Amino acid sequence: MSAGRLGKWRLLLCSLLMTGGWSLSAEASGYCVVNGADVEIHVVSLDTPAFVADIPPGEDRCCEAPGCFKRKQRTTILMVVTGYVPVTRESHPGWEAECRIRPSSGDSVMVTGGQQRIQCEIRSDSP
Repeated sequence: MSAGRLGKWRLLLCSLLMTGGWSLSAEASGYCVVNGADVEIHVVSLDTPAFVADIPPGEDRCCEAPGCFKRKQRTTILMVVTGYVPVTRESHPGWEAECRIRPSSGDSVMVTGGQQRIQCEIRSDSP
């Protein structure tokens, strides 16, 4: 490649990066979890370590790309629980209610219910 053509490629690459024209694929966007339940929820991604969150009622948390999904996958498995007791030397893990869901990139997961029973569903609107 000639020096003139190489310079044009560098200029194009720089302008794309500076203007945001270099768009990331859908795989690179994350997902959000909205707590519509009346209790705090604990959320963990079961197939990547990228997302663990305790979310108070009425709040949301999002997993930011790129670590939200396993390589070359477009979904992940989330486990959402209430009444979570973490593992310690003195205790065993535990929880009251559980739901599992598989969000895709760009999805919003809505959690509803209470301490004894929760429901997870994908919503098209984001928080």
